Amino acid sequence: MTLATRAKGRWTRILDTRVGTGLSRPFGQMAPRAFAVAGVGGVPATQTLGVTGNLTVTGQTTGGYAFPGPTATPSPSTSTINVPLGDNRADGIDVGLAGDGTLGAVWVGTSLSSTTAMIEPGNPADLALQIERLVDDPGRRLAHTSGAGTFVREHSWDHDSRDYLALLERLSRKKEAAT
Repeated sequence: MTLATRAKGRWTRILDTRVGTGLSRPFGQMAPRAFAVAGVGGVPATQTLGVTGNLTVTGQTTGGYAFPGPTATPSPSTSTINVPLGDNRADGIDVGLAGDGTLGAVWVGTSLSSTTAMIEPGNPADLALQIERLVDDPGRRLAHTSGAGTFVREHSWDHDSRDYLALLERLSRKKEAAT
């Protein structure tokens, strides 16, 4: 996983687990980690509430998703970037930092074959094939049904809104304290 941010007019890579920048080893499955952002690579050391950057996932051993945030949990309620196995993906992020200037991140690997059907966009034959597999395989149908229920519960607005409101409240308190 890599994270680059723009500070003082230039892009700086502040995390690259492939070469030990920011953290010494790649992310493990559902193992949250924190790394310094404030004071690194030109990012101001004080009064930095958040950063804008580019998050890249490459070389992962499973499909899954990454989550960066002020704090990371083993099973976050949202994902920032979703990556199938064998693909390299990047996405822009705007994210708040923890009070100590660190950013938390976690990789959540998934077994796409058990709970997700990957369908080629715009390909009705592929869609038909996936539907046929669900009809023909009760075990697959059950896995998809239970996986969908879990996903809906964990990614509902009621659940996610608490995280967003907590971040807004924390940022407001920091801004008030700085003035």
